[in-house]
Amino acid sequence: MRGARVVAKNVLSAIDDPELKIYAVWMPVLAADDRESTVEARSTLEDSRVTHFWDSDQSLGRAFGRSLELPRGGDLAWDMYLVFPQDSEWGEELPIPSHWSHQLGLDERHLGDGSSVRRAIEALGTDPGGASGR
Repeated sequence: MRGARVVAKNVLSAIDDPELKIYAVWMPVLAADDRESTVEARSTLEDSRVTHFWDSDQSLGRAFGRSLELPRGGDLAWDMYLVFPQDSEWGEELPIPSHWSHQLGLDERHLGDGSSVRRAIEALGTDPGGASGR
């Protein structure tokens, strides 16, 4: 939930663009992760620009795990914060994000205070395509 709080405070509150779209994809990873537990987490991202999804079988997380070079050779993209231009095409192959951050270890892509995600969205201009997280 820390990542959701960071996104709420340093992305949603900082970017007042109604065109911003955030897709929060929740999935079971830790023992306490289930669909019901996401209700509390979802409340952290209460904003009309956020759409929530439940990835029950981790299929999206595994697909991004195969397409991104995750820390420590991981194969599941979770606690990830991906930024895509609005014109990204979603099809058989996943689009490559213009920026991504994570909470999977301390390296140059660590989410931190979310400022790199905010800057990446702002760099897309007035019509940002969206960001998604765990």
